[in-house]
Amino acid sequence: MKSKVKVKYNDEKITIVNGRKKDDGQFYDGIMVKDESKTSAGGALNELHVSSAIYDEYAGFAPVILNADTGAFFDVRLNIDSTLKNEQVHVASNVRDALGVTKESKLILCKNRCIEIGKVFIQKIDNIKEDFITVYDDDAEFVKSLSAYKFMEVVNVLTGESLVIKTTHIKCEKTNDPMDKRTGSIRLNRKQRQFLGLNVPQYLNDVQWDILKKNASVKDFKIVEKLYVKNSHNLIGEPEYDDMKVISKLIEKFLTKLIIKPVAESFYYRKKITPLRWLANFYVGKSTISLSCRRPYEIDENSDIVRMSASNMKILGIEEMDKVVLRYKNREVVCRALNIDSEKSFLKSNRQTDIDFAVGIPAQVRKKLGVPDILTVVKIDRYTPFIFMKTFNEQIIPIILTLFTSEFFGIMSLWLKIVLPIILIPLVIYLNLSSKRNMRA
Repeated sequence: MKSKVKVKYNDEKITIVNGRKKDDGQFYDGIMVKDESKTSAGGALNELHVSSAIYDEYAGFAPVILNADTGAFFDVRLNIDSTLKNEQVHVASNVRDALGVTKESKLILCKNRCIEIGKVFIQKIDNIKEDFITVYDDDAEFVKSLSAYKFMEVVNVLTGESLVIKTTHIKCEKTNDPMDKRTGSIRLNRKQRQFLGLNVPQYLNDVQWDILKKNASVKDFKIVEKLYVKNSHNLIGEPEYDDMKVISKLIEKFLTKLIIKPVAESFYYRKKITPLRWLANFYVGKSTISLSCRRPYEIDENSDIVRMSASNMKILGIEEMDKVVLRYKNREVVCRALNIDSEKSFLKSNRQTDIDFAVGIPAQVRKKLGVPDILTVVKIDRYTPFIFMKTFNEQIIPIILTLFTSEFFGIMSLWLKIVLPIILIPLVIYLNLSSKRNMRA
């Protein structure tokens, strides 16, 4: 589903627009940039190469590039290119396609108002099941001011790992002690910390490695070198408890840098659901999990098939080749699901990862979803209309029996013989599909 949200640029004012609804305070400090790309090939989906001057000015502010001619916009991740000067940029081919860039396009790079987070606390037990996150004080006021946005995105600045969450799933609290203000802190559950690379990660990128090498004590960095391969920075086996505590403290002290920003595409967004989907959700039962995007098997790259662990398929209540709905922000794509039956084959296409937190998604499906990289968390629903139709043959005999039930009551009036099946058939179908509803975790 394409977003109806556009951006208008007029006299240096940047306005997010959806119909008659407007927000001219979210994007700011826009500068005109010129695309100097020579070819349309290569580049990550959200990559933008810029000069060091632009990088220093915009990198920490969740930058967005927009095409002032079309109103299209795209969240980008900046990389420095020493050959570029002033406002010159190299736009990745996927970003160019999404924006509809031509030689005459007026491109604007701007900042995005966001919350900066440097401290993470463990989520309270009551808020874990529904995947709530909690922010405090000034940050809470900021979130309250963004109620027009359906989704917010939490991003690990150092790794690019990100998590989209409903704005209504952000708990806003105020600390009563004036000496204990918690602005700049957040509460996350364990799975959210895993998605954002805040638990003991399966690997460290070069930026994280260099930060630890520069800031950690000699003693602590020796533990890092013991646990991670020097060149690939992959985790070696399962660390002992005491070593895990050291790494956790290092991450907390040096590698915790998050931002929270509204998802511009969700400005006054309202999801539409078809009657068939609504009925199928009611009868079959909706089931949703969140998993971090990874590549599938090599043989899956030209198909609309996703791979996930057998345990996650059981949690969703699906079998192999059932259909699932992948959701990212306000886009969704329907695919079939297969089990990761060979961890070796899965890791052949990916860096070291925990398969219970991952889903393998082919490149063309990631592009349809607008997923910028393989560090992004997506929502996965079982596609209930498929399961409903798949079990339709199981409903035929109960429906036929229900239709003929009224004939056994000859004393009933004609209208009762008509009304009774209309009442009973939905009930019979609902009861008959109870096994499918109970398959969910």
